[in-house]
Formats: sequence, C-alpha cells, structure tokens
Amino acid sequence: MNAQEMFEKLGYKLVEKDDYITVYGCGSDFIKFLKGYDGYELFHEMFDKKRIPMCVGGEEHLAIHQQMIELGWIEK
Repeated sequence: MNAQEMFEKLGYKLVEKDDYITVYGCGSDFIKFLKGYDGYELFHEMFDKKRIPMCVGGEEHLAIHQQMIELGWIEK
C-alpha cells in the first residue's frame, strides 16, 4: 500500500501536492511534507488560522514513514 492509500484509510485526504510540498488533511489536522528540507510538520489549524502541534498514533506514523520512503528521504 502506498502512503496516499495509507493516509486515506485513516481519513486524510491529499490537500496539496507540488514540487515543494505534499499536504494531507483530516478536518483541521494536517501533515505537511517539505521536500526542500526533507522534513515534515504536524499541526492542528485553529479557527483563527493559528497552528498548534499535534500528536499522531502508530498508524499515522507508519503512513508518514511510508511517505518518507516514497520521497527518497530514507531507505526501506
């Protein structure tokens, strides 16, 4: 199963994807992969557009790990 399928199984949808970022969202929770930095950020966006950190569970962690493999950031 690829990362997008894993995220969709968890209720996330692909919100944005281009040469610089890939963003998955589920309600007001977002996982944003920053391709130029080989990193990602996890945040909950508040009604006033403030972002606060969020926690993820094991299944989300596995999807993040799979996305990092697909982006070539880590080896399988």
